[in-house]
Amino acid sequence: MTSKTQRKPRGKGAGCIVKKKKLFYFRVRNGKEEIYTLLRDFQGKPVKNREQAEEAAALITPILQAKSQDEIAEYVLESRQLNTPLVIPLNQVWETYLSQASRPDSGEKTLRLYLGFWKLFLQWLREKKTEITHMSQVTDVMISEFFGFLNRKGISGRTYNGYRQALHLIFKHLLPVLEIERNPVDQIANKSKDSVSRKEFTEEQVEAIFKGFETGFFYETEVEKLTAGRNRVREKKTLEFKPMNPEQLKVLLYLCCYTGCRGQDGCLMRWSNIDLQRNQVTYTPIKTVRKTGKTVIIPLHPDLRKALEEAKSWQDTNQKGQDYILPAIAKRYQYNPSGIQKDVMKVIRCATNLATNTDEYPGKRILKANLYSLHSFRHTFVSFCANAGVSLDIVAEVVGHGSPVMTRHYAHISDVAKTAILNALPSQAVKTPATNESIDDQKLEKQQKLAKILADMEPEEVERLLKATQK
Repeated sequence: MTSKTQRKPRGKGAGCIVKKKKLFYFRVRNGKEEIYTLLRDFQGKPVKNREQAEEAAALITPILQAKSQDEIAEYVLESRQLNTPLVIPLNQVWETYLSQASRPDSGEKTLRLYLGFWKLFLQWLREKKTEITHMSQVTDVMISEFFGFLNRKGISGRTYNGYRQALHLIFKHLLPVLEIERNPVDQIANKSKDSVSRKEFTEEQVEAIFKGFETGFFYETEVEKLTAGRNRVREKKTLEFKPMNPEQLKVLLYLCCYTGCRGQDGCLMRWSNIDLQRNQVTYTPIKTVRKTGKTVIIPLHPDLRKALEEAKSWQDTNQKGQDYILPAIAKRYQYNPSGIQKDVMKVIRCATNLATNTDEYPGKRILKANLYSLHSFRHTFVSFCANAGVSLDIVAEVVGHGSPVMTRHYAHISDVAKTAILNALPSQAVKTPATNESIDDQKLEKQQKLAKILADMEPEEVERLLKATQK
């Protein structure tokens, strides 16, 4: 006969465990009276087996045996230090964070980013710290180990800082719920971003890119060919790259190149942002809308206006209630923004033979950094304006600078002064000999308008503006 598992006795008068209708109780005698206490785990739920019952009984025995209130208080304090209460199950952390009224009102895109960072931390906990079930069990040591794991993973400094920001924010706004005073992520320092800035295009490269939408985008590659005798040889072959929705992609590049808008603003630009009668585009950059809400107003460049006129042909392909200039691009951006970026980078490589990635790995990143991408058209816009001597104050306002301090600094600049930018941007029409006479007339008209504008300005402002626009 198999003997029962020997249990350590609790001593005379210490009470015993009894089971009634699948529930475990701790029974003690007080004279002739019997007192029953339902045994619960750290979550407050009734224990399910004898082993859990023994653990629960061991916790309450010292209290029952205590001879004074001081002894009970000392035990409770000691227990709290040694046994962290289980608060916020890991699978409820994100929802609990979202429910906190104190958290910042982050945008949808930012929340998706934070959620992605949290999910990786959660995955790491479940793989490396299987005993952790609640947020209250996460210690400073675990946080250090996780960020050590990120270091070995080889991510960029920018991404590393993103993980720190997300986890620090989550812990910060859950401190009252967790009943802890110090944020465990405070010990983690930010890293240098080791980022690589996008490069701008030359005027010739911009022309080659837009010309490619008419002539096609071709590239050379090596393909394997099976010859006689089943020998395999590699030979060079010219192939054509066909991006998705090329007509709309072309207009997207015009928007980014001739307004300086970011890629997401271009992809989601609406017809309500375009005023063809006043010849201007008005929009609020998505990246800074929650910080400043500043609206950008810029005149339409002739090449961009022409592209928008052509874009009217697919205006009715919008779904009901939508008003996108680029319906197919907007739809694709919402479920696969990286696909648009990849197409743009292939277009750049085919049209200009530029290497769109670096050959080096700055910092500890494991992926090559991008040199040329959709964002390069924004850099190109600023570069064209700066090289033409346009005041950087004016350019900064046009591209929608995100800093509130800088925005206040630029607030005194007249919107009309932005028209000077049109003369700084290259135009394919300027290179057509047959249009020289009309172009001269347009320049004369603009000079007359500019003279009138200057006449209405204060002398000090005119002097400052003229100095800023001299080469």
